[in-house]
Amino acid sequence: MKRAVFMFLLLFAASYMYAQDGTTWEEYNYIKKGIAVQAANGLDIEKKGYKVESYTSFKAGPFSVTFDYLRRTSTKKIAATIIGVSGSTYKKPALLCMPNLTAAGDVQAQCFKDIAVYFRGSEEYMMEVLMRLYAYRTYYD
Repeated sequence: MKRAVFMFLLLFAASYMYAQDGTTWEEYNYIKKGIAVQAANGLDIEKKGYKVESYTSFKAGPFSVTFDYLRRTSTKKIAATIIGVSGSTYKKPALLCMPNLTAAGDVQAQCFKDIAVYFRGSEEYMMEVLMRLYAYRTYYD
């Protein structure tokens, strides 16, 4: 019995530590809402414990897209990617969050939903964005 309890605690601790690397809901909401509120009020967009780093930007049809990293200063790991989309005549600018690969499934699912809703009716541009990002990462990373 002691062994089973020890194994359970070990697995729980390992999964808890692993989950800490993934994009959290707090980070997700900060990107989706907090940055816009801070920028609109003339405040610094960087949150304590994080650094925003520019990655790349490009145009895809009527859209201008920027990719920035939200990096945790304590671990130097990327918490998430900030996707800024603007320039379309029929969609207002938006900040979207692309969680890292170790984020919980519900955080990743919300990302897919947000991107699909934003690009609904413009799926070809969404594909262009993804292809350009992939090409950029393949060439420069």
